[in-house]
Amino acid sequence: MRIWEKYPKLARAVKRTHDDMAARLGCAMFYNHDFDHVIRVGDRATIIAETPEVGFIAGAAGLCHNTDRILQKMDGSGPFGKVENEDIVGMVCGWLDAEPTDTFSDEDRLQIYDAVLHHSERNSHDDSPVLVTLKDADRTVNIEADVIFRKAQLLGDTMRVIDPIHGIRDPRATFENPGSILRSLEFDRADFQKAGGVAEIRLPKAKVIARSRLAFLRIFIRTVMKQRHEAGLLPYPSFE
Repeated sequence: MRIWEKYPKLARAVKRTHDDMAARLGCAMFYNHDFDHVIRVGDRATIIAETPEVGFIAGAAGLCHNTDRILQKMDGSGPFGKVENEDIVGMVCGWLDAEPTDTFSDEDRLQIYDAVLHHSERNSHDDSPVLVTLKDADRTVNIEADVIFRKAQLLGDTMRVIDPIHGIRDPRATFENPGSILRSLEFDRADFQKAGGVAEIRLPKAKVIARSRLAFLRIFIRTVMKQRHEAGLLPYPSFE
């Protein structure tokens, strides 16, 4: 069963908020996150979860996990702005209330709130099965081919597409501050498959899905750098 079939009223409530806020704010996206993204993440959670029970709770959290992006857009704080936990939980609670009252137990709701609040954080040994599943669902969707466009949407003109001097080899670059959109893709490719890494994709089914997605990104990154070499821009000429 697809996640929007399992929770049809929740899915419609989340879509309504996306549509209403987009119309009010005059935007199509919420820092590269839209309703299409949440149904992909929510449905992916049901596919990779180790049990159906965890999958459906993580899937509900996936439907709700754009909350921070919507609130960032509403208050103008930007894609890295701080959003209060109370505001996130309040919006998620309103969405969950769209389903019949016996759909989610109190424990289900607590797990959903926890997953939505912490899905963007580094991996922790304390992550619940629901949170692990949401993180992996989000990460596997975020390395599908359209991430190349979505990264550009998110970072826009705040970060250059390619570091012409270092390419993807700037030793000062970090996961949080990659220096270029291309290097950001490279960090995702490396960190999502690094055993024990801060953003490792952990679930077995998620690892299988990730393998082909990461292979495509590897080919894309190599092709970009190969073409720059053919154009005489690697190494970059000096203009001093």
